[in-house]
Amino acid sequence: MPQSCYTVRFEHEIAHRNGILTFPVFLPQSSTATALLSGSYTITLPRNTPFGWKSLRAGEPEHDSTEETETYRWRLEGVPAVCSETSSPPLIDLVPVVYAVPHRFEYEKTQGSMENWESYGRWQCSLLEGRDLLPEELRAEVHRRTDALGTPREKVRALYDYLGETTRYVSIQLGIGGLQPMPAEEVFRTKFGDCKALSNYLKAMLAECGIASDYTMIHTQRPRMFHDFASPAQADHVILRVPLEGDTLWLECTNPEIPFGYVHNTIAGHDAIAFHDNTAEFVTLPTYADSLNRMEQTVEVTLDDRGGARGHIAERYEVGQYESVMTFAKLDARRRSDFLLSDLRKLPLVRLANIACTELKEALPAIEFAYDIDAPKYGTLSGNRLFVPLTPFADYGTLADRERQNPIYRAEGYDDVTTIRLRIPEGMTVESVPKQSAGTSPFGSFSTHITTEEGCITVVLRTRMHAGLYPPEMFDDYRKFIDARSRAFNARLVLKKE
Repeated sequence: MPQSCYTVRFEHEIAHRNGILTFPVFLPQSSTATALLSGSYTITLPRNTPFGWKSLRAGEPEHDSTEETETYRWRLEGVPAVCSETSSPPLIDLVPVVYAVPHRFEYEKTQGSMENWESYGRWQCSLLEGRDLLPEELRAEVHRRTDALGTPREKVRALYDYLGETTRYVSIQLGIGGLQPMPAEEVFRTKFGDCKALSNYLKAMLAECGIASDYTMIHTQRPRMFHDFASPAQADHVILRVPLEGDTLWLECTNPEIPFGYVHNTIAGHDAIAFHDNTAEFVTLPTYADSLNRMEQTVEVTLDDRGGARGHIAERYEVGQYESVMTFAKLDARRRSDFLLSDLRKLPLVRLANIACTELKEALPAIEFAYDIDAPKYGTLSGNRLFVPLTPFADYGTLADRERQNPIYRAEGYDDVTTIRLRIPEGMTVESVPKQSAGTSPFGSFSTHITTEEGCITVVLRTRMHAGLYPPEMFDDYRKFIDARSRAFNARLVLKKE
């Protein structure tokens, strides 16, 4: 069936009645698989009006002037579509984009400068003035919860927990409300707020017990911000920085499920702007070593001579890997079972029992699952041979693509260790086991280790993947590494009836 091609042309106009803070971001390709035939971005200003801009993959602007105006115009022609490829960087790092801001601005009855982050910080700090007043009832509650505690960290944790217990997140983006938080008094009265309001609310409560903190803006999708170019369009979120002696806390005030002291993966390692002392400070949040993002699985299984098995599985997920499964603790029994079964696709009709969960909500969080399995078909019987997978967990996939356009991007590295102990049924012997294998590359490493002893086979599978950004020219090596691991981990051992 022939494909159709459509060309769309559109124009829109925005009228600013209460001043202008920033010019619209020029982002003509906001999705993959969309090519740009032609596009232009034009800014016309009164002559000698200072403004700033940052162009990424859009080149330099044309510049024309008259006695009264100056015009800057970016033109783009024939920009190809961005392919949708797994493990790609954020789209905004692959397509043309232009940020532009007036250096001096008036907005919602305020005046400020965006010449640099310091001048922008003065304006942002002015929006926080008077927003930290607490009603007497809340001041008393703050002291009731913190006065008897011995350290600043304990006090911060008590108020962070109180914030999570008594408020909920509601997004508020109207007018200057998109940049100025609700007053702390209003949050106390309504028990809700957005990221700005809840961060400012906790900041005010900490100040009441003598602990300084910094209102901090960050982007949850794009890790990098520009040191040399200030603009609010570079951030989409607000968190709270709490500098303590010997430690700095980065608090996510919108989600009480985030463990206290843990820097979650949508902000870890990201640049941010912290506002304090009537200025702004460019900072970068800490990130975790790949080795801390750890998963451990232990499988104890007793096979019967028809391929069925009973056993016990224990799983532990730490730090970044904890975050990917942290909702498990809140699931009901049926959903817990469905969650676990989704990773046991090699075991048709497997039944789970005695599911237990333990969660450690600390600065380096962890969660553990434990459950029993009863699988009528753990292995496949063919004649007098039983073919048994090395691991009961879902297949390790391969990469079908042979070419690559985008860089290979892994935001987070990890360590996986899976240990399987198989007790062999009486009357069967080990006929063959896969060769032990290992692979090492710039992307990570993997290995299989298989030992046999009287009546038991032990399999240990290890994977370490590194966080990083790799050029597309390395894709062939990446594919070979992933495919080699898949072949090794998806292999089967063979038992034979005597």
